[in-house]
Amino acid sequence: MRRYVYMVWLIITFGCIQEVDILPDDSVSILVIEGFLSTQEGPHEIVISRSAPYGDIFTGAISFVNNAQVFLRDEVGNTTQLEIVQERLPAWRTIGPPPGVTLFDGFSSSFRGRYQTPPAFLAEVGKTYTLHIIIQDDHYISFPQTILPVPSVDSISYEVREPLSAAPLDTDAYGGSLDLFVHFKDPSEVKNNYLWLNNGIFSIRSNLTGFDERTGQASGPGPCFDQCWMTESGDRSIRILSDVLINGTTATALAASIPNDGWRFSTEYYADILQLSISPEAFDYFSLVKNQLGIGGSIFDPPPATIRGNFTCINDPERQVVGFFFAADVAKSRINITRQGINLVSRNYNGDCRDFIRDRLGNPENLYTVPPPFMDPSNEIEYFQSPKSCF
Repeated sequence: MRRYVYMVWLIITFGCIQEVDILPDDSVSILVIEGFLSTQEGPHEIVISRSAPYGDIFTGAISFVNNAQVFLRDEVGNTTQLEIVQERLPAWRTIGPPPGVTLFDGFSSSFRGRYQTPPAFLAEVGKTYTLHIIIQDDHYISFPQTILPVPSVDSISYEVREPLSAAPLDTDAYGGSLDLFVHFKDPSEVKNNYLWLNNGIFSIRSNLTGFDERTGQASGPGPCFDQCWMTESGDRSIRILSDVLINGTTATALAASIPNDGWRFSTEYYADILQLSISPEAFDYFSLVKNQLGIGGSIFDPPPATIRGNFTCINDPERQVVGFFFAADVAKSRINITRQGINLVSRNYNGDCRDFIRDRLGNPENLYTVPPPFMDPSNEIEYFQSPKSCF
């Protein structure tokens, strides 16, 4: 009898399990809008794309929208048209027997959903702007954004954070970081919300010993370079602050934390800090995004939340759009940090520094073999001038 009851229990418990394949009825590709407007001289850029629809990796991919009409409108009705631009990407060719020599071979162009204002256009403090995007029969519009003044940066300081432990020399985990702090006077007469962005420029010096670190073989023949410059987007963490607790005081805020990879601080590093004033709506949006990115599975984490941008589709208000358009006043400052000023472990590279940039640091579009344009903004960027012999 006991065995019979046990068998009935097994049938009731496990016999009703049915596999359910949960798939959405429709694969939806969502419009994604990125970019902002500032009081700095343009061009200012908006990037428009569509997300990949739900499904396996063969269902679709992120695609750029290249057929949109994009324009800005201020509070009195003045409009500024944004034009789609082609990306100029460097092309390369390899000559000679393996491993060969990689040479610059001109540029190729492609459209990647990038729309820009005229170069001379800049927004004005006190004005209100909305972004309009028309794609075929659909008209998308952002909520109005008013530009509030931002105080200037009085100074920038830095603090070296040593790595917690030494890493093996054959890894990229050198550890440590350089924290950059801005010092400024918050005005008491207005409510301020701040956002900090940063960009970096650094130099790589290599030893032209005739040894190619990538292949372990002799370099060349061909031209080589012992110094290259690289631009990077820097710390992409969300750095925001409200003046609720600092109103009217001299404030200090962490504007960037740049990790040490062993190469970045091997010679000298230039950091551009952008201090932006943003609207209360933009501050709330970035606060929510920051909170959601910080969720790590702890019981103390904030609950998941739906992040809504500030775009709506006029002809279909229920349509979902991802992105937040904001307009900001900008105060820009730069700091130059030399290797002698910090105490972080660095390393050296043997061979052509262009190979190092291409192989390890990403987009060759950010590679220079002359000092970057900020040294003399009127100069056109020249690639690969005055090469030296690899031997």
